Amino acid sequence: MMKITRVDLKLKLNPKEQNMYASAFLTIKNPSPIIDLIINNQLQWLEVTSEFKGKKSYFIPVEKSVSEDHFLKSAKIWSIELPKELQNLNELLLSVRYSGQIESDPLSTNFITAKGVELGLSAAYYPLLNITDKLSFSLILQGPKGWFWIMNSEKLEDCNCEIWVSDEPKNDLYLIGIPEDKEIN
Repeated sequence: MMKITRVDLKLKLNPKEQNMYASAFLTIKNPSPIIDLIINNQLQWLEVTSEFKGKKSYFIPVEKSVSEDHFLKSAKIWSIELPKELQNLNELLLSVRYSGQIESDPLSTNFITAKGVELGLSAAYYPLLNITDKLSFSLILQGPKGWFWIMNSEKLEDCNCEIWVSDEPKNDLYLIGIPEDKEIN
């Protein structure tokens, strides 16, 4: 069964402008000839590539229709078709870049604003194949100075930066940020 087993994500958040830019490497186990990626409605693909045996392949994601009862109300599904040489691999490394704003889910639990940031699975701020996939990850965050950030994983302590790593698979990469001068209520 095809699934994402790891995401190595670089995320740049601009809460004042309410937008983000991301680049990621997705490790996909047993990729199908057609890969359907789920991502937030407001995010736009900038580039999707894969390199195999020294040859770089570029993909143009094609939007698929989403049923009314789709779990992630704030997400779209995008398909990419793999060329023959990338089909039947045990593992595929897909490189993606995307940017935009986050459309909040109906419960308004995901947002990027000047008052705070809350991002989780239902925001689809990183590409997904299936919401039940558990994946290991690394996240390098570039956010505004003077903000406090927490995540549902171990933060690397030996650097002067915001990096979290988890070799233990998780089914959600949950990130919260607030300006240091704000109180948590």
